[in-house]
Amino acid sequence: MQTTTPTPDKSKQDFRPKNVRALLLSRELDHARDRGGITTRELATQLGTSASMVNRFMLGRRVPDPLQIGGLCAALDIPAERRHYLYSLATDASDLTTTPWILAPSPDTDAIVINLLAIAEQVTTYTPTLPAPTTPRRSTTHCFPASALHNPDKHHLRQLAHRHYLRLIPDTGPTPAQPFHALRTPHTQPIAIVELDHHTLILERHDAAPYITSADAFLTTALSPKDTGARIQELL
Repeated sequence: MQTTTPTPDKSKQDFRPKNVRALLLSRELDHARDRGGITTRELATQLGTSASMVNRFMLGRRVPDPLQIGGLCAALDIPAERRHYLYSLATDASDLTTTPWILAPSPDTDAIVINLLAIAEQVTTYTPTLPAPTTPRRSTTHCFPASALHNPDKHHLRQLAHRHYLRLIPDTGPTPAQPFHALRTPHTQPIAIVELDHHTLILERHDAAPYITSADAFLTTALSPKDTGARIQELL
């Protein structure tokens, strides 16, 4: 009896970027394309390639080689000062190993972190000390340990009293020494951003797993935002 090979369900295929750097590269290229009002077909014609290939570039499923990056930058009128950064992303994105991405303090590092936080659908932030009274995105939860409330600055506490994104972790065991963000995004596997004293680490796959696990545990054990606010009010 003749057998047939099932046709893949395209709705279930994995269209995620290869890694974080491929994601950032594809987003910057696609934003430049959209900003310039250029369709993928028009861009493909300029590059002498197919529209499907350009779509893969824009989704991060294929990383452009140096020659293709040069053509994309020229066609999309990307400023010269950004091109070195994009070449670097493309070079690193081609390496599918999961070694940590180590970033020194710089405006580029700040921009990368902000961009990743903006991409994420859910962010769990942890700090071992009292968090700064910022206004994060709606999808952010900020967890901190009960030890951070020992001898607190009252003015700082007043600024935090009505922040509905805060959750206090009960003093039931050791907590991490370094602040981190655990990111869940529809575009990649979960990502962890770890803030060290002099560097920022961006971790993927098994490197990110311990931080993702910790973040999930915090969301299970931490007080609700309402109870956290009440505990802060008790100290004022």
